[in-house]
Amino acid sequence: MIALSHKRAGTTIRCGIMAIVVVVAAAIADAQAQDSQTALGARPISGKVVTRDGESLSNARVTITRYGVSGSPQTVRTNTGGSFETEPLDPGLYGVFASAPGYVTYLSPATVTPTYYRPGDNATITLIKGGVITGTVKNSNGDPLIALLVRAIRVRDAEGKPILFPLSLRDRFTDDRGVYRAYALPPGTYVVAAGGSSRFGANPVTPFEVDVPLYAPSSTRDAAVEVVINNGEEMTVDIQYRSEPGHIVSGIVTGAAKPTGTSSYAASVSLLDRRTRAEIGGGAISNNNFVFSIYGVPDGEYEIHASQGGPSGETLISPPSQVKVQGNDVTGISLAVAPMGSIDGRIILESDPKAACGKRRSSALLETMISARRHETEDKTAGRQGKETQASEVPARFRNSAPQSTSDSRGSFNLKNLVPGTFLIDVREPASGWFARSIGFDRPIKNLNIPRDGLTLKAGERTSGLVVTIAEGAAKLQGRISVREGQTLPLTFRVYLTPSERENADSVLRFYEARPDLSGNFTVDNIAPGRYWIVARPFEENESGAIKSIRRDKTFRSTVQREAEALKKNLALKPCEQLANYDLPLGSDPTSQP
Repeated sequence: MIALSHKRAGTTIRCGIMAIVVVVAAAIADAQAQDSQTALGARPISGKVVTRDGESLSNARVTITRYGVSGSPQTVRTNTGGSFETEPLDPGLYGVFASAPGYVTYLSPATVTPTYYRPGDNATITLIKGGVITGTVKNSNGDPLIALLVRAIRVRDAEGKPILFPLSLRDRFTDDRGVYRAYALPPGTYVVAAGGSSRFGANPVTPFEVDVPLYAPSSTRDAAVEVVINNGEEMTVDIQYRSEPGHIVSGIVTGAAKPTGTSSYAASVSLLDRRTRAEIGGGAISNNNFVFSIYGVPDGEYEIHASQGGPSGETLISPPSQVKVQGNDVTGISLAVAPMGSIDGRIILESDPKAACGKRRSSALLETMISARRHETEDKTAGRQGKETQASEVPARFRNSAPQSTSDSRGSFNLKNLVPGTFLIDVREPASGWFARSIGFDRPIKNLNIPRDGLTLKAGERTSGLVVTIAEGAAKLQGRISVREGQTLPLTFRVYLTPSERENADSVLRFYEARPDLSGNFTVDNIAPGRYWIVARPFEENESGAIKSIRRDKTFRSTVQREAEALKKNLALKPCEQLANYDLPLGSDPTSQP
C-alpha cells in the first residue's frame, strides 16, 4: 500500500487531448455554476408505500433527505391509496425512507447497494410487519419487576448470518405488571437481556441500572436462549431476574470542543465487548467537563472509545483503549478525541459528441456519489503484528467504514471523517450512459494505482487533489441466467464481468458484478466499452461473513478472472450499446460450479 500526503497545487495539462477534456469539463462546471437550481429543474419525488403483499399503506410517514447537504429533511404522509409526492426538490441525490407503526423496511434478496433517488423519480417503498418479543420479568419470589430495562438484541439476520456488531434495536421498560413488549423487530435471531443502564440515557433512575445484564431465561450471555423472529411473528420470552451488581468503568474525554455561546455538542462513549462485539454501555456526555461513568459492567475484556460531532458534520474521535474488568471497577480512563482525516477532490465529466448517451447531463455532477471504503490491507510481510498495530488506532466499528460524498455544481467533493487506514474509492455514476474512467491525482504520481491499491491515510491526515473522471458512452447489459429443466438457480450466484483485453487486465474499474433476481434476471449498467469475459458463479464471503467484492478483494478478483478466462464466454460492448435479452446458461449442475 502507498501512504500519501499529497497537497493540490494546481491542474497539470499533459497533452492536447487532456487539454480538450479539461476545457470541456471547465465549461460544463462554469455553466452549471451559473444556472440556478430552479433552472436545472426542481421536481418532486413521488411514489407509493406498500406492504410485501402489495397492499397500500395509508398515513405512512415518508422522509426525504438530500445526501451531502445539511438541512432539515422533508416529511410527507401517504394518502388513502398509499401514494405520496414531495415538494419540488433541487437536483441532487436523495434518500427516501418510509415508516409506519409496527412496520419495518423490507430489503429484497436482490438488494445489493443503497438506492438513491433523483427529482422526478418514482419510488416504491415496501414495508413488512415487524416481529414482537414480549414477556414478564419477575424475581425469585414471583413478584413482577417494574421499570426494568429490557433489550431485544439482534445477533443474526433473516438469512442466519451473524450481525457483525449486535445491537439492541428496541430498548423497553417493564410496566406495572412487569410486562415488556418490544415490537417492530426486523426478521432475525435475538437474545433478550434485562437490567443495566440504557445506552440512550433515557431510562428512569432505578436500582437495576447498576446491575449486570441478565439474559433470558435467567443466565449469562453464553447460556442465553436465542429466539427466531419472522415477519409479523410474536414470541413470548419470560425472564426470572436476579440482581447482581456490576462494576463501573469511568474516566474523562479530553480534546472535546467546549461550548461556545449558544452552541454545545455532547461527546459520546461506547464500551464494546471484545468477544461478542456487542455494545455493553455508553451514551452521550452532556456535562462540560466530559467526565463519564458506565455502570453494570460484568467481568470481561472490552474496547472503549469516544467521539464528538460538530455543526459541519465533522467528527472528533479517539483511538480505542483496551479495558479489562476483573472483580473491580476501572477508573481513570482518558480518551483523547481529535479531528479525523479527509480527502478533497473533484469530478470531471468527459462529454463525447460521438457517443452522446449520458443521461441527465444538466445535473450529472450533482447526482454523482463518491465513497471511500476502508480496506484491510493484504500486506503479508506485516503479518498479524501489522494488523494489530493498524487496529489499535481505529475503533472496531470504524474498521469497515465507508464515508460518502456528493459533489457541488462545480464537481468538488469532500470525503470526511476518515479514520487511519487504506481506503478504496468507489464511484456511483449519475445515470446510464456514464462510466468511471479513472481515479488519480491532478499531479500524477508514478506507480500509483488508486482504484487497485487505494489511498492510505494517517490519523487526521487531509489529502487533496483527487480527480475522478467520468466519461460518456457507457454500455448496458440485461440478461438472464438460464438453467436446464428441473434445475433451480441458487441465491448465492452472481454475474461477473472481467476485462479480456490485456491492456485492461489490471484496471479494477473494468470489473463488474450484479446479483440476479429470483428468476435469474440481471442488469449490469455503466460499463466501459470494450471486450469482457462473463461468468456466473457463487459469491464468496470473507472472515466477517460479508460478501467479497470483485473490485475490493484482490485475491477474489484474480480467482474470478482465471475462471472467466478459462470459460472463454466473450462479450464485446460498443459505446452506448444496450444489449438486452442476453442468455447466460449454466452447466448441468449449478451447485458444482467453482
